[in-house]
Amino acid sequence: MSTPLVVAVVLNWNAVDETIECVNSLLNSSYKNLQIVIVDNFSTDDSVNIIKKIFPNIKLICNNFNNGYAGGNNLGIKWALSINADYILILNNDVTVDTSMVENLVEKLDQNLNIGIITGKVFYKDNPKRIFSGFGKFIWWRCSGVNRGTTFGRFYLHKREGKVNYISGVLFLAKSEVFKSLGLLDEKYFMYFEDLEFSFRVSKKYSLYYSPNALAFHKSGGGTRWSNYSEIYLYYQTRNRLIVFEDKNIVYRIYVLFFTILITIAKSMAILFTSKSENSFKKKRINALWRGLKDGLFYNISKKVLS
Repeated sequence: MSTPLVVAVVLNWNAVDETIECVNSLLNSSYKNLQIVIVDNFSTDDSVNIIKKIFPNIKLICNNFNNGYAGGNNLGIKWALSINADYILILNNDVTVDTSMVENLVEKLDQNLNIGIITGKVFYKDNPKRIFSGFGKFIWWRCSGVNRGTTFGRFYLHKREGKVNYISGVLFLAKSEVFKSLGLLDEKYFMYFEDLEFSFRVSKKYSLYYSPNALAFHKSGGGTRWSNYSEIYLYYQTRNRLIVFEDKNIVYRIYVLFFTILITIAKSMAILFTSKSENSFKKKRINALWRGLKDGLFYNISKKVLS
């Protein structure tokens, strides 16, 4: 049998140093039938020229506007499908991969025809013993997918492979047929929670899987705790939590609304009283939270009026 063609999609936006590190780690992969496509999401720095100079033989797609994580990655996915890729690897540009990671994920996909997407164990770059994502799980009462789990989970769940019901968008390998049969990433999210929606969608037809032997390392640009989360993270995390459950029953949607309000209040308090940043920066991040809540509510009201 021929070795499956894997195309890795690396999305760049004003972070060329991270993109270079990510691409170099992919170039060092032990899996040889691997192609890379870099998508620049309308960077305002010199990213495009630098990427062209350093990686002249790697496919580069330049977006004419920034349409977020989902939209940018979709450009790369479409290109991968156009060259008949068997598998498509999606990973954040601030991720670096172990040399055997791609090979490990491909092997698991080859072994099980029912698996649609698979992920590995992703550590924090600045703390390689701490897990960022791995044995993912959708937890209904938290209204989100959870990566790290409890202390017990970190020592037990993350060490064993198996089926999961949520895979983080930070890194996953998908069969091309998944995108062909179920569609691409949903661009209305822009960023955050599109991975949960995609997990919901894929799980209706395929299995989601986790392999602890496929290792990678992530910088986590959004932040590591409530007090230092970025403005853009706070906005889209809040807004999209109210959007992703739009097809659930009314009782659960009401619960999601109240949960989101409580989380928004709690995060605001954390930023206000525990953050060491300047007051003007605190105000911007708190405003981002409440704008996200308002826009998420407006989206749901608009959907109800128009439906």
